[in-house]
Amino acid sequence: MTLAASYRRAISTNGTSPLFLVQAALPLLLCGSSVTYLTSRGGRIVVPKYAAVGVAKALAESLMCYLAVELAPSGARINAVAQAIVETDAVRTLIGAAAAGLVRAAASHNPSGRGVTDADYTNLVRWLASPEAEFIQGQVIFVNGGANLSASARGSALF
Repeated sequence: MTLAASYRRAISTNGTSPLFLVQAALPLLLCGSSVTYLTSRGGRIVVPKYAAVGVAKALAESLMCYLAVELAPSGARINAVAQAIVETDAVRTLIGAAAAGLVRAAASHNPSGRGVTDADYTNLVRWLASPEAEFIQGQVIFVNGGANLSASARGSALF
């Protein structure tokens, strides 16, 4: 696959598909409905070797804001969850054999002292879909133990 084809595929898969999925689901998106888009910090900051997916994630996050405005009058919501790197088939495809090591390295540099677990972000998605989150609209919420805060080490001179 050429570089241009790879970019087109990433933009289509990660960037514009949320629009078509929401359009298809419109008859089901009644008051209280919730759509959650999974994104990553690569949509906000430069991550090495992630340009195609990062640009697509940024596109989808922007699109999500526009969709939030469109859905809000009906009482439906759309938000995004940006979890830290998780070893998935997609990550293994993107990174290859180094995926497990990258996930371990990310966990070791995390200010919270561990990597993200499935429950960390699935619990947030469950909450976002609940009535308790009815006024959360068009947000990107990071679930990464503070990794996006650019902490160079755990702890500080303050405590």
